[in-house]
Amino acid sequence: MISKVDIKWCDMGRACKLITDIIQRPDAPHHILLGSMAVEIDEKFVKDRAEEIQKWKEASESLDG
Repeated sequence: MISKVDIKWCDMGRACKLITDIIQRPDAPHHILLGSMAVEIDEKFVKDRAEEIQKWKEASESLDG
């Protein structure tokens, strides 16, 4: 269960406004990152995933015709 302490990291009113504004755009992202910590975590995830893809790219592509 989330307590009030757990969600104090951001202003929920501002977060709701941001989400509402973003989802109305034609270029809205599939995922909305809320806060700098979310951006930092996602950037690391994407970087790590890209490195893993490159590491195993040759093995994966070896299956092509």
